[in-house]
Amino acid sequence: MRYLSIILFACLTSVQAFSNSISTDTTKYVNDLVRYSVDSGQIFGNFIKAEPCKQEETSAVALIIAGSGPTNADGNNPFLKSNTYKYLAEELGRNGISSFRYDKRGIGRSAEHAPKESDLRFDMYVNDANFIVNDLHKQGYKNIYIIGHSEGSLIGMIVAANNKYVTKFISIAGAGSSADVVLKAQLNEQGEEVGKIAEPMIDSIKAGLTVKYVPPFLKSVFRKSVQSYMNSWFKYDPQVEIKKLTIPILLVQGTNDLQVKVIDAQKLYLANNKSTLRIIDNMNHVMRIVNSESKADNFKAYNDPRLPLAPELLKIVVEFLK
Repeated sequence: MRYLSIILFACLTSVQAFSNSISTDTTKYVNDLVRYSVDSGQIFGNFIKAEPCKQEETSAVALIIAGSGPTNADGNNPFLKSNTYKYLAEELGRNGISSFRYDKRGIGRSAEHAPKESDLRFDMYVNDANFIVNDLHKQGYKNIYIIGHSEGSLIGMIVAANNKYVTKFISIAGAGSSADVVLKAQLNEQGEEVGKIAEPMIDSIKAGLTVKYVPPFLKSVFRKSVQSYMNSWFKYDPQVEIKKLTIPILLVQGTNDLQVKVIDAQKLYLANNKSTLRIIDNMNHVMRIVNSESKADNFKAYNDPRLPLAPELLKIVVEFLK
C-alpha cells in the first residue's frame, strides 16, 4: 500500500466515470465504482455519495467493512445472496449519508489482488481499511465513520483505535472474544471428541507453532497453508481492542443470530464505557428479522434478497451517525 490510484467522482478527478444517479423519496445520491491500487494490486468498491460534488468541512462518509470468508461488497458470496451491505449503503444514501463498501483483497472484483494463502495475514485486511480511511480524509471527508460487520467489526475496531480520522464506530454482530476462543467453542459444538482434538491444535497455532499433522476431517480448518493467517488473527482480542477507542461506539446485536450471540455484544459493551448497546429482537446475522426458532428458516433468510433489513437497525444506525 505504497501508492494509490483512484477512480472517483467527476468533481474530484477527470477520469473515466462509472456512476449512475439514483433518486429516492428523501434525497438523491450517486453510486460510483471505485478502484484503489494498493500493494501492487487493485481493490474495488462502491461509493455512494449522498450529495455529489459537494465538499464541506462537515462532510462525512461511512466505511462499511464486510465479514469473513468470500463475502463481497454487497454482502454476497458463493453460498448466499443477501445484498446486506448494498441495502445498508442505499439506506444511508437515502438519509443523506455517503458510504464506501469494498471487496476485500482476494474477494469478488478484487480477486486478482490475492496473496498466496500461505502469505495472507489478518493485518493485511487492517492495513487496507486503514489506507482507505486515510485516502477518504485526503479527499476532504472530515468525519469518517466505520461500520464493521462480523469479522469486519474487529478489522474496523483496530483501524478506529489507531487512526485519528475515524470519528465514530459501529459494530454489527461483532465477536466479543478472540478468534481462537470462538473457534474452540464452535468446534466443541461439533462434538466432544472434535473439541479434544482441535483445542491443542488451536493453542499451538496461537503460540506460533506449526501443526504438522492434521486429521483429514479437520484439514479444511487447519491446513498448513492457513495456519499463519490464523496465528495473525488469534492475537487480537476484541475486548482489548475496543478499550482503546475514545470515540462514540454503537454496538448492535440481534437475538436470532446463529453465529454471534448477545453475550458477545455484552462483552464489548462492558469493555468500553463509551459504547452504546442496542439489542434487536429476532434479527439474524444478515440483519433480517426472522420470527422463528428454526435454523432452516433462519438460513433461508440468508438467500432471500427480497427481505428488507431490520427497520430498527436502520433507524438506530442513521440516528447514531446523524
